[in-house]
Amino acid sequence: MKRLFDIAVSAAVLLLGMPLLIVIGALVWIDSGRPVFFSQERAGRGFKRFRIWKFRSMRADASGPRVTVAGDSRVTRLGAILRAAKLEIGRASCRERV
Repeated sequence: MKRLFDIAVSAAVLLLGMPLLIVIGALVWIDSGRPVFFSQERAGRGFKRFRIWKFRSMRADASGPRVTVAGDSRVTRLGAILRAAKLEIGRASCRERV
């Protein structure tokens, strides 16, 4: 019963949030071009690897340190807004590594 509830609520939130995600994707594309998404592999509980997808908030050709500091010139105008509003998060996908 709980699993069914979780799936139903997740589907409803995804459907209601889809217009916002489309608008954010379009704004990222208009502001700084392609690619719209940034992908990174991370380690979770038990060091299980997963890939996270986020809306890109830095220039695509950004180079430099892997850590972002306040006032970093690599962050786009829209990226600063997305980060402040915590809207740069996309989705995570778990994948077992063999």
